Amino acid sequence: MRTKSLQRRPPSGRILIVDDDERQRNTLAAMLSDCDFDTQVAADGHEALERLTAFNADVIVADLVMPRMDGFELLRHLKERGDLTPAIALTGFGSMEKALAAVHDLRAFWYLEKPVEPARHSYSEKTRGARPGSVALSSIWTSHPTL
Repeated sequence: MRTKSLQRRPPSGRILIVDDDERQRNTLAAMLSDCDFDTQVAADGHEALERLTAFNADVIVADLVMPRMDGFELLRHLKERGDLTPAIALTGFGSMEKALAAVHDLRAFWYLEKPVEPARHSYSEKTRGARPGSVALSSIWTSHPTL
């Protein structure tokens, strides 16, 4: 009997996840890895900047409230240096104004409410085949309106 060789698909895109909550960070990384995304994680903005020197992210998912360098400062720093990598702001309960400020002032193109859990979000096949550099993350999280 012949066995079929398992072929791994190329990643759907590269995503840097920045969150000081290790559980949330790892849950989100696992969710996205299961959807064929290449993920890297960082615990704060400083670590994210270090990761970005070797990891060319298509999208950055960043918590807005973190110690050392928060998501606002990270996005501000990237904007000042001309880095146009799309960003998704993570926000906890009660900080919707902060998320909207990041979307409008710092050009984040999306926001997610924490906690991000697989049961709250669904993956769409439309994301597969998206051209590199324009990962269609809006296809993954369908429970949030497009801003």
